[in-house]
Amino acid sequence: MKHYYQRCYIAQIKGHLKELLQQAEKEIEQIDVAEIDLETMILVDVREHDEFSSGVIPAKTVFTIPRGKLEFAVDDKLIGLSDHKIVCYCLKGARGLYGCANS
Repeated sequence: MKHYYQRCYIAQIKGHLKELLQQAEKEIEQIDVAEIDLETMILVDVREHDEFSSGVIPAKTVFTIPRGKLEFAVDDKLIGLSDHKIVCYCLKGARGLYGCANS
């Protein structure tokens, strides 16, 4: 692990995620909870499994895919649902936004 940090410029890594999220905020439509249509929208909960115990939004179609596994599961789960509006969400918003930007 020590060798990894010696090769990385940590300041550049930290700033990259913030810049990516700022760019995603400009390009990805964000909606308020009140705008969610529980019958027609596809919800993707990108929180970690231990966070699911706090509850999920009771939509007709909800997928619980942790953000770290989203790229590996998105094709299998969402490939036939591209005609629906898909909403990614998490606890505070950053992972949901990041999930949309990278999926």
